[in-house]
Amino acid sequence: MGPHGTRHGGPAIALVCDAPAIGRRLAQDLECLGGSLRSYPAGPATRDALCADPPDLVIAVVMARDPSALCLCQSVGQTEPFAATRLVVLQDTCREIDHRRARALGADASLPLPCDPAQLREAALRLLAEHA
Repeated sequence: MGPHGTRHGGPAIALVCDAPAIGRRLAQDLECLGGSLRSYPAGPATRDALCADPPDLVIAVVMARDPSALCLCQSVGQTEPFAATRLVVLQDTCREIDHRRARALGADASLPLPCDPAQLREAALRLLAEHA
């Protein structure tokens, strides 16, 4: 592992999603980024796993303001083990208050679900490049 969790083959990306169909689609959309993509459910065990090996980028899917997913986002966005980790929050609501909540949790980007795959890749690439 290189700096900030980067593997020699590219960025380390964690996809946190409790909806299997959405997770599979997002994983396909993110394949072009290279590196390693690991999928996790939202929850305390995921936070511990990510804390043990912080990725470069976390993409978290938040459905219906799920408390477990929001808590995980807050941990990634605001705690020391994840200081070098970038966070993208995908939400099934696109109200301005939800985007503000994501930013308050520490998200570097907030996108609505369903999201345009190109928009997600662009956000991920931008964040990875900014914090390389």
